[in-house]
Amino acid sequence: VLVVSASIFTSILAIQLIQGDRMLGKGMQYYFDSPYAAFEYFKKAISLTPQYAQPYRSILILYDNVIAEAPEIEELLDKFAARLGEITNYGFHYELAQAGRAHSQGNAEEADVHFAKAVEKAPNWMVIWMKWGEMAYADDDYQTAVEKYEKMLAIAPPYCKWDPTQS
Repeated sequence: VLVVSASIFTSILAIQLIQGDRMLGKGMQYYFDSPYAAFEYFKKAISLTPQYAQPYRSILILYDNVIAEAPEIEELLDKFAARLGEITNYGFHYELAQAGRAHSQGNAEEADVHFAKAVEKAPNWMVIWMKWGEMAYADDDYQTAVEKYEKMLAIAPPYCKWDPTQS
């Protein structure tokens, strides 16, 4: 009985994952030509697999130009992503995605606010510091970039550090 119950549960979960993936794929196909139609697919994907709201939002950050034309889509995406943001990876992925969006729109100050929030939620996650350094470097703010890279290296595991004797 236990095996049958586990098989049924696994099958239901697998079907939801597959359907959610299909809806996300359809949404991505329509996103440039019809963002509103695409967003209906995204809503279906998120309702089927809400645990993936964060990655969905992170993927869609690549479509800034379309989101800029339809700000209500971004608001709804933010709502879905934030729904699980506090319990999924401490919510830092959401803040990291928001930092990337703000920076790509030319708002370095807002990006810094989101980076700071990401650091509050996951201070020892080296990718946050690396991305923050990359964005500072892209803005020609070399002093800040060095500070962020140094912080990244201070918390990075040994295999991430460059050893000039090994070159």
